[in-house]
Amino acid sequence: MYHLVETLRIVAILIKPAMEDTSCKIFKQLGIPENMQEYNTIYNFGKELKNIKVIEKRWATILKTWPRRRNKLHKRTNAKQNKK
Repeated sequence: MYHLVETLRIVAILIKPAMEDTSCKIFKQLGIPENMQEYNTIYNFGKELKNIKVIEKRWATILKTWPRRRNKLHKRTNAKQNKK
């Protein structure tokens, strides 16, 4: 898992010029300190991030609410099919 977090950190650094908001969200969710969000830290793969803990558990929230979302989607789909 550590390598996954480190790779996502590097991806966020590389997309920062084009997608600044997205890269900021990635850094926030991964709990990456500001000093490790700079381009020159890419070369330190696996050396600096030792005590990183992922902050947001977005997927847990999505999975909890999935049955409600699925039911709403089915209702919309059925309503569209009945109109035809």
